[in-house]
Amino acid sequence: MPLYDYLCEKCDERVEIFLTLAKCGEPQYCDVCDNKLKKLISATAIISDIQPYKSHVTGKMISSRSAHKAELREHGLVEVGNETEYLFKNADNVKKERARKDKAERLNTIKEVVNAKL
Repeated sequence: MPLYDYLCEKCDERVEIFLTLAKCGEPQYCDVCDNKLKKLISATAIISDIQPYKSHVTGKMISSRSAHKAELREHGLVEVGNETEYLFKNADNVKKERARKDKAERLNTIKEVVNAKL
């Protein structure tokens, strides 16, 4: 969402407001004195993409976030700390395996107790 600068001409309060494009034309009001705010013209902020780097896998230059993600996907790599869905792909299988082992351990414990009593 874009960030807009506003000024209250009554109390000189200056505020920044995040608004959707659909709401940017709606009047905004001062939180201090409830006066209608005047929209200011301000410089735009542009967030740069990642800096170009050389791929450790292929040696080719990667110059954008989309190329970076494509490179990771193409070679089955995971960016640690950002893409964690791979951790949960086998979660159900892990749970089932753990439950199977727990059941086997309980059965072995019961067998040992029964055999000790005989």
